[in-house]
Amino acid sequence: MSFAEGISHQAVYDAKQIVPSGLSIRSHKLISNAGTSSILPNTTFEFDIPCGLGDALLDTNSVSLEFGIAVKEENNADKTIRFDGSAYSCLQSMVILHNSVPLESCTQLPLLANLLFDLGMSFGDRNTIQGCRFGMMNALDLAYSYTFNDSAVKTMTEGTSTTLSTSEIAAAGQGNRAPDLVQTRWGSSIWINKNAAASPNATQYNANASLGNFSLPVLSGFIGTLAERAVPLYSMNGSLRVRFQTNLLERGLQATHTNNATNITSNYEWKLLDVRLVYKTIHLGSLADQMRLAYPQPTLHSTYYGHQSATVAAGDTQIQKTLAFRYSSMNDVLFCMTPNEKSGQTFNPEYTRRIRNNLSSFAIISDGKIFPSSKIDCTKQGEILGYLAESQHAKNKAFWANSIVCRNQNVTLSEHSILGPNDAGTGNGNPFMGFIGDSASLTGGNDSPYGWLMNATMPENNVIGITTQSFQHADNALLSGLDTLDQSVQGELIFAAGGATEAATAHWFSYFDTIFTVDSVGQVSVRY
Repeated sequence: MSFAEGISHQAVYDAKQIVPSGLSIRSHKLISNAGTSSILPNTTFEFDIPCGLGDALLDTNSVSLEFGIAVKEENNADKTIRFDGSAYSCLQSMVILHNSVPLESCTQLPLLANLLFDLGMSFGDRNTIQGCRFGMMNALDLAYSYTFNDSAVKTMTEGTSTTLSTSEIAAAGQGNRAPDLVQTRWGSSIWINKNAAASPNATQYNANASLGNFSLPVLSGFIGTLAERAVPLYSMNGSLRVRFQTNLLERGLQATHTNNATNITSNYEWKLLDVRLVYKTIHLGSLADQMRLAYPQPTLHSTYYGHQSATVAAGDTQIQKTLAFRYSSMNDVLFCMTPNEKSGQTFNPEYTRRIRNNLSSFAIISDGKIFPSSKIDCTKQGEILGYLAESQHAKNKAFWANSIVCRNQNVTLSEHSILGPNDAGTGNGNPFMGFIGDSASLTGGNDSPYGWLMNATMPENNVIGITTQSFQHADNALLSGLDTLDQSVQGELIFAAGGATEAATAHWFSYFDTIFTVDSVGQVSVRY
């Protein structure tokens, strides 16, 4: 039986009647244990947050990862180097541990983070200091990266792009669109060069000259953005360990030269600089003793994401995947497919391009019951978006954002297909419901708004979301999602005639409830 039925919200660690007066707040910056001021690709680094502090709470709204970035690329060619969606693309995974006990793990950190950004941030939100902080393209980026329809202007310090952060020439039929930020999901540019220069060079790189500084919220249900309570550091022993791994060299950034057609593979390096974990602690003072008496073993409710994946081959007609989602309370499932074509090469936006891939039917099946109540018809945009919006509302998050919507609000049936690379109608296509995988040409000669080339302003963005919250427990219960501890959960994908358009990876993210408990000796454990 699920432990959910035995835990009510009365057990949740909370201030209740204790009045928080006379509190003090302190800021902290931790340097990683990497032993160096720079961190290379595919490197694990860790931070230790000290526990056992007499009166301290960890402010989970304040925890962020800060870093700069240095790049070397000495091919004598036009080039564009930028994040894939956000600065999360430089990271690969994250693990939260208390002492040696793992509490949370995310192996698909950049994919999940960018997916949540696209669901929770509008394009207007991106065009702010907040978007700049996250490594998203915005007006500050465009201020130095954009020179429209003037291939002769090459005066910017770091080189000038002649279209919107690409190295293509704005000419008839290609690049002839205005830099409309409400239609762009790119990451911010690290380097743009139309001068065919061997830069950024090794001198700058070796001197640890940062090309940008970024600050990312930590995607954690215990210490970060998903947390619902401050963490009682005063009742815990040892240290909280926050472990990250940087991404692979070829996956951390989108980096291409020669009209975006050629992936940069030589004379190319990047590294993170001055990496710090930033957070604040709240100090209770004389209230700490009252908190210890009221909550000798604090219990905190939160949420997190699990992940499962399956390989989709071109031509597959059906995928039936058993998902290892065993939780007391599973609330939602998010699904997307990412392309394998050019995967791992930096001109494929693998963290922001989510393809429909000729999918016609989707369902989650648990103990013989279909979620939603019937299989989703994936050929109907309204049905997909309706369930997606419901799953987002069920999480009590900000309302489902318009960043997932197609770039043309008045889409007719004839515009549902992504047209050929030389067809003038591509501007009216629908990246959410595109039938064809790529419209950009393999050589990079087409500046289409879709496809896997770097110059695709609106790479396909097909996401499916369903809610599995059952509200089957009592009103005062902590958990209200589907109990799958003793049930088999399957994901079913059915493709239309001809099967899957291209090879891809299918990703399922489960959103589930967690319970963290601090025991009598100060060790944290997690149940879900």
